[in-house]
Amino acid sequence: PVIGGSDALPGSVPWQVGLYLAGETPRDGFFCGGTLVAPQRIVTAGHCVDSVQEDDIRVVFGVDRLSAAGSANTAGVSEIRIHPSYLATLPPVADVAVLTLDRPLPISTFPVVATDPSGPAAGTPAQLSGWGVTAQYGGDPRAGLPDHLQVADVEILAGPGGACGLHGAVFERRRCCVRGGPMPVPIPVAEIQAAP
Repeated sequence: PVIGGSDALPGSVPWQVGLYLAGETPRDGFFCGGTLVAPQRIVTAGHCVDSVQEDDIRVVFGVDRLSAAGSANTAGVSEIRIHPSYLATLPPVADVAVLTLDRPLPISTFPVVATDPSGPAAGTPAQLSGWGVTAQYGGDPRAGLPDHLQVADVEILAGPGGACGLHGAVFERRRCCVRGGPMPVPIPVAEIQAAP
């Protein structure tokens, strides 16, 4: 979810991609987002891809509006690798996956760095982005999906074992409790390493 966000400025989140079902349009078949971390690698949540095969997924990239995507802005998936410790519990455990694309994408990637296993410190600024729901909802989870890419500036509320360990993902007053998924966090340039 990107609750409390706003429309992203054109090109401001170039590494943001959307996953959608093959045979559908990006707008109608959208089911999850991801982060391009290398020209042919996407990091996404494990629960997004634990019940699909590579041929079931298409990736939309380089667009701010899902309805504006054309065939030039899509790619296929050649491999899905879900974390070996992933458990589909509530909340999921080790909820991360890496997708290998069928071709390199001609857009900017998000830098991957080695981080402290305890996660970012409370108060660290971060940014959420995606086409996820923009308001609390009941019933049909697709009812609140926006067409325009959303962004929300947040702060890390707590790390593992704190509020995260008790409540899972918490989103309150533009603060976020992170369990450790693919969420871009601003990183000093000196700490940036090349993505694999």
